[in-house]
Order: sequence, then structure tokens, then C-alpha cells
Amino acid sequence: MAQEENTTPPKEPNFAVRTIESAAAGSKAIAIGMKTVLKYAGGPRPTREYPDEVRPLAERSRGRLYFIEEKCIACNMCVKACPIDVIDLEFHREEREVDGKVKKVPVIDKYNVDIGECISCGLCAEHCPTDAVYQSTEYETSYYYKELFVMDKDELAMTFPEYIAKKAREMKGK
Repeated sequence: MAQEENTTPPKEPNFAVRTIESAAAGSKAIAIGMKTVLKYAGGPRPTREYPDEVRPLAERSRGRLYFIEEKCIACNMCVKACPIDVIDLEFHREEREVDGKVKKVPVIDKYNVDIGECISCGLCAEHCPTDAVYQSTEYETSYYYKELFVMDKDELAMTFPEYIAKKAREMKGK
């Protein structure tokens, strides 16, 4: 006679043992997670509560454009460097006495920048030989009206809060 094969399946642990093993594994995972939570609980908070806590920016970060009319020599380098043509410069030359000599000096008639279209690439500031155009690290420049995005030479010399206050006075008067 041939040897009979054992057809009974191998014995599995009973339900109670499986439940205890599963609970032990889950408890171990919870303990590891709680260890991580407690490790960082007393330290500095990773999230900053903006705008109450403003993150300091790097010195070379590119923010709002500023323009100093007195430094501008109307060379058009900023206009030529701008890849999307958001700078509009118009000027004429007047004869003035400079250092005892009569010279033709550029006088800026119009210097407008559409901040809404500006991509903050910094090429205008980089190409300006006299640093008349520069970018600050100021980045909080939100506007409610599209008209506020086009800034003239006087407005580009103001800080953002000064600019908003000026525009609010103008809009209130309308």
C-alpha cells in the first residue's frame, strides 16, 4: 500500500494569538511615531505664522523695483535689457551748467514700469551703469486694482506703504 499523504493543513495560530501579535506590532508603530513627535515637540516651530513672523530674505533676493531719478543718465540700458518691455522711458536733453561748463543733460520726462507684468528678472538693475534702477528685498506688494501696477518715476522712489497711502488718497478724492 502506498503511503497516505497528510491532507490536513498546517496548524495556524488561533485567533487570539494573531490578535495579540497584531496589537503588539501596532503598538510598536505607535511608539515609534510618538517618539518622533516628542523629539520635536519642545523645539522651535517649523512653521512661521506669516505675516506676524516675516521670514528674512537673502541679500540677493529680487523684490520690488526702485528708481532714483537723480542718478539716471537716460542711457536706455534698462529698457533694452528688459525681456518683456515693461519699462517706458522718455527724456529730452537740456543745456545746463555743470562744473562750470555748459553741457546737455538728460531730463527724464517719463519713466513708467508695469509691475504687474514685470517678471523680477533683475536685468534692468544689473545693466544700469549708475544704479538708478535697483531691486529691494521688499516683496509684499499686493494691489486690489490693476491700474496700480503701472508706476511712474515718483512712485518708484517711494516705499510700498507710502505708495499705497498716496494711491488711497487719490482714489478717495475721485
